Amino acid sequence: MNNRIGFLTFAFALMLSGVLVACNKVPSAEPRSRAVTTSVVSSILPARDEARYTAAISPVAEVELSFKTSGYVAWIDQRRGADGRLRNLDAGDSVVSGAPLARLRPTESEARSSQANASVQGAYASRAEAEAQLQQTTVEAQHAEIDWGRAERLFQQSAMTQPDHDSARTRYEVAQSQLENAKAAISLQRSRIEDAVAQRREKNVQLEDIELHAPFRGVILARNVEKGSLASIGGTAFVLADIDHVKLTFAVPDIQLPQLHLGLLIPVRVDVLSTESFVGTVTMISPAADPQTSTFQIEVTIGNPNHQIRPGMIASVGVPSPAAIDASTLVIVAISALIPNTNGRTYSVFVLRDEGGKTFAHRQTVEIGRVEGNNVTIRSGLRSGLRVVLEGNNDLVDGEAVSEIR
Repeated sequence: MNNRIGFLTFAFALMLSGVLVACNKVPSAEPRSRAVTTSVVSSILPARDEARYTAAISPVAEVELSFKTSGYVAWIDQRRGADGRLRNLDAGDSVVSGAPLARLRPTESEARSSQANASVQGAYASRAEAEAQLQQTTVEAQHAEIDWGRAERLFQQSAMTQPDHDSARTRYEVAQSQLENAKAAISLQRSRIEDAVAQRREKNVQLEDIELHAPFRGVILARNVEKGSLASIGGTAFVLADIDHVKLTFAVPDIQLPQLHLGLLIPVRVDVLSTESFVGTVTMISPAADPQTSTFQIEVTIGNPNHQIRPGMIASVGVPSPAAIDASTLVIVAISALIPNTNGRTYSVFVLRDEGGKTFAHRQTVEIGRVEGNNVTIRSGLRSGLRVVLEGNNDLVDGEAVSEIR
């Protein structure tokens, strides 16, 4: 009996100690779940044959023109204004290639150019004198050669004395020496002319630096100088743009690239010219994605012979999309939700599921469709109402616990 009471007492004490230990046990901290930004799959994208992107119009070429030297502006090209009066060349005016736009006060450049021109003229005059001298010396040398030949024959026939023979020989040698000197003088004058012409060219270039010309046919976008103002070297005097063609640049995701190629014709709509229709040509596709946005820059060029389209106008372009399918089967998600699969051809998204009071991210392969701005249609693999991860999905693991941020 005593043994039974002792056993019951021991069992009760053991159970009580277990309860106390359990009550005093500190629960272990659970690992923190990853915070992710999510969105609900809810919209159905209407079936369309193209995705549209918006961009601002810009010229195909735009340059800032400046003088190569500093000085005061003495002249600006004149145009007749709408009121019939002459005015300075200004923004909106068209110019042809090579047209003079403005000129600085000549100062020393013009004087140096005049001196260089005088040097060239003097060099040509000296050459003319040298050529006349050469002609005269040539005649004298020919006569001396004839006299020397006659004297040589007479001397051999003993019909001429030695002194007369020697005198004829000396005249011949002197004439030949003078002829060589005259020829050397011609070469020297030619060299002097070349030097003078080179110096004149240099001085004229310096003189040309005071005049600003249009490098191509275009339209003035801005004029930053006035007559009498001081122009500095490198300071922008005019801004010139070629708007015979204009361009717009926009970014597309990689899944849109298969529908684009150089030379592709694309419809373009300009907001303020809604009654007009334009067609652009794809002239540039970026070879690499922007590391910040993972998108590719596309450039579309549009012919603009009448200058209807102005730089800064807003336009939208229609980029071909894959063949349209039944809109009722399509849902739309943000492009940032897509994760490339290892095969490089398909994509997945992380779908959130609530299990046992926690939220887990499960990787789901999807079939993508058309692109609409920053969104993409999903042909299969998702349904409306599911929650997908938009940010924080790059290194998520299938089945990982997450905390949701909407």
